[in-house]
Order: sequence, then structure tokens, then C-alpha cells
Amino acid sequence: MAMVTEVVETLSPSLKRYPQELVVQVPEGIVLDSYPGALGQVLINLINNAYLHAFEGRGDGRVEIAAIDLGEQVEIRVSDNGLGMSQANLAQMFQPFFSTKIGHGGTGLGTTIVENLVNGTLGGSLQVESAVGAGTRFKIRLPKQVPST
Repeated sequence: MAMVTEVVETLSPSLKRYPQELVVQVPEGIVLDSYPGALGQVLINLINNAYLHAFEGRGDGRVEIAAIDLGEQVEIRVSDNGLGMSQANLAQMFQPFFSTKIGHGGTGLGTTIVENLVNGTLGGSLQVESAVGAGTRFKIRLPKQVPST
């Protein structure tokens, strides 16, 4: 999953202006026969969302990308130790054009795109856990071999 490192390197120049830390914990040797562009877009959207929403008013914070080999599947987790979300916002987060930052850098399409790519193009599943004050964690399960269409 070298493409995770590539995504982080691509985002690195724009993320340097923020005090938050981005940590990658992906073991070597995990190989996906999938769509790297789609997975890259998922990661970019989730990382950007964390930086846009999770740390407002905070000078510290951490975003972590981790992966676990589950045999026929891989679980990728993108988590932050930020502000978290209310249950009301969590319930709406995949609705197109829903954003708490409309007009302030958010389009309301990031998580909708993530959901469509994970569940559709990549043939996987997506779960989100969040609570106010406890951060947010996205868990993505993908087949190592992309399903044929």
C-alpha cells in the first residue's frame, strides 16, 4: 500500500501550515489489486475533512492512517483525536451538500464521494464512529482483489 505514502507526500506541502500531526501506520507487504486512484481520493477526502473539521480552535491534534491485513480483506482506519461529531451531524454526514463548513472551505460532498467510492468502485464497506470530544474514526474494509464488474 505504497499509495498511502504517496497520498501523504502529495498532501504534505499544504498540511505543513497546520500544527496537527499526520501519522501513517501501514505495515509493509499489504497488497491490493484495486483502483489506487479511487482509494487515493478516499484518503485525500478523509484527511482533508479531519483537518477542516476536527481541530477548530485547537493548536494540537493527530490524524492517523492505519491498515490491518485481514486475509482476503484489508481494514484501513483514518482517525483523529479532534472535536468529534454530534449524533445529529453523524446521521447526516453522507447526505450530499451537508457540511458544517459550507462557505468556509467545505462543499458537503467529501464524505458522499467517500461513501460512493468505498461501497461502489472499491467494493468495500464503511463505518464511522464519533462522539463529541472523542474524535472520529472511519473504518474502511476493502477486498484485496477488486470485484469484477
